Amino acid sequence: SLPPLSLSPSLPPLALSLSPSSLSPSLLSLSLPPISLSSVFILSDGGGGADLVLVVTPCFYKGMMDSRALVHHFTQVADSSLDLPVDAVVRLAQHPNILGLKDSGGDITRIALIVHKTKPQDFQVLAGSAGFLMAAYSVGCVGGVCALANVLGREVCELEQLCVSGRWEEASALQQRLIEPNTAVTRKFGVPALKQAMEWFGYHGGTCRSPLQPLSEAESQQLRLDFSTNGWL
Repeated sequence: SLPPLSLSPSLPPLALSLSPSSLSPSLLSLSLPPISLSSVFILSDGGGGADLVLVVTPCFYKGMMDSRALVHHFTQVADSSLDLPVDAVVRLAQHPNILGLKDSGGDITRIALIVHKTKPQDFQVLAGSAGFLMAAYSVGCVGGVCALANVLGREVCELEQLCVSGRWEEASALQQRLIEPNTAVTRKFGVPALKQAMEWFGYHGGTCRSPLQPLSEAESQQLRLDFSTNGWL
């Protein structure tokens, strides 16, 4: 887990700082409006205590969010659900403060192309879902940020190890059993399903924040079915 965030009076408006922690490196994920990001000083050089920043792609006024605008945006952030074009990723990968990308789209040809085009920069590409984790590893990804790991953490890690060790037949069998549960706790039912599944597996999911609502009885039954038919419940 990450250290708690706090507003710091010594930093510019909208800046965030990390409380002291033994974690190394520290990663901070932000979902702020794009206009705010240019004033966020959280990289180590900015004195905020974070080593890496996970920046959400701007999603307003998509018509004008071309490669030129996106390169400018991310370069500004590095110096201090729109798809990021591959050519923009390749250009951004050349920036010394931009170390990698989490791709949640699931387009393996796109992910493979990004891996291929950014190899000279030693750019790290991560899969944004357990639903295509094996495929992502097969084309050169080096890790994943997977919601399903909150529920089936050991199994997601096992899939990673199978891929890294080249045991693709075993990896394929496990990957297939993870697809439906992963879809259920992401695109299908979202956060309420993730929290419900965590409770079933002995973790603390807790209640959803408004406006999200708990699953209905029918949705809960379908969620259980998505896990049980794949041998997890």
